[in-house]
Amino acid sequence: VRLGFVSLSQSFPLRCRVLLVVILWTCMVCMRSFARRKGNAIRRHNFVRDTIFNVAKSASIPVRKEQGHLLDGDYGGLRPADKLFPHWNGGPSLCLDVSIADSVSTMHAPWPFVAEEPLTVAHKSKVVKYAALCQARGLRLSPFVCGSLAGFTDESMDFVKQLGSALSCTSDMSRDVAIAWIYRRVSFAIQKSQAMAMLTLGELAGVLW
Repeated sequence: VRLGFVSLSQSFPLRCRVLLVVILWTCMVCMRSFARRKGNAIRRHNFVRDTIFNVAKSASIPVRKEQGHLLDGDYGGLRPADKLFPHWNGGPSLCLDVSIADSVSTMHAPWPFVAEEPLTVAHKSKVVKYAALCQARGLRLSPFVCGSLAGFTDESMDFVKQLGSALSCTSDMSRDVAIAWIYRRVSFAIQKSQAMAMLTLGELAGVLW
């Protein structure tokens, strides 16, 4: 499969199981490339993280970005909160952990493709990694998982609805309009990062072409 401009004689299997045979182009599913394995995926994650952070600020919700030292001791290096919402809804502080699942990562698996499966896998991975550790420290974990092409998990949609309700109280938007607006903002953040990857790597490939 040729996904870009500058071809190599070898192919490189990516995380999404697509064979990439270019050096400067990026797979639009998992945002991985042979030359740049982390930059684009991190940027996409951070765009979504910052979008939710800014919306929460607009809704006058107390929130902290990349709060550290939540799991001190043997787990001090782990960071379960891309955003920490202190005393969420009057209960424990909420650790919202953003994850962008590869929408077609299971397309070539030996079973029928289910669009929701990559999101479910990513959600379970976060729960297994952080849930018990957070609970032991009086924190609540909420993975915010959306697909690289489309889709949100049920838990992510519940959070968006709560965020939209709060935003409607501090703006002239109704609750339904606020919720739809947040969905659009998050989706745009993902597509924006992918477009930037295409433009940046496309320019570099054009120079070498």
